Amino acid sequence: MAKAFQDYVMFRYFYPDEEKRRKLIYPLLASAVYYGIRYGEVYAPSPAFEGAAVWVPSGNCPLTLGRIIRSVPPGIIWKLVRNMAAPMKEPNDYIDAVHARLVPFKHMYLQSIGINPLYQGQGCSGRLIRPMLARLDAEKMPCYLETLEKKNVSIYEHMGFTLIDESQIPGTELWCYAMLRDNRQ
Repeated sequence: MAKAFQDYVMFRYFYPDEEKRRKLIYPLLASAVYYGIRYGEVYAPSPAFEGAAVWVPSGNCPLTLGRIIRSVPPGIIWKLVRNMAAPMKEPNDYIDAVHARLVPFKHMYLQSIGINPLYQGQGCSGRLIRPMLARLDAEKMPCYLETLEKKNVSIYEHMGFTLIDESQIPGTELWCYAMLRDNRQ
């Protein structure tokens, strides 16, 4: 997943230096995966682990400091602190507030999905997302996600998501695209 997010718009924005960004991405994504293992579900498309998807039930959103401390190894937390993840706190707080405002009902949150660039375009994303969407459809459970990459909107629309909000993250040049797959009917 770290390779998948090396050039993610938010990380490039706050960490234009590629070396600094590389040092921060692993602990950020490892934290998401550890959190997902403890408080949600994490899947890979195959035993080759070409990427991963982290799904978190709405009852475990947003990520809280207490839950992070209980789920993420101290060494990874230390790397986050040491490599200065703090500049992203306010934008992440904004994204969490958008999430809470738009979907105050029970849902599954696709917290993150990433495919190693060597495997992109080979159907790995679909293998990660479609089984969970089928399960959520059977349960009549909506699914929410946000992306900061405009190009991802059409990909998610193809999977049945609807763009429900787009807004500029205050104090940045970044945009948040909030999407919902609402199958409650």
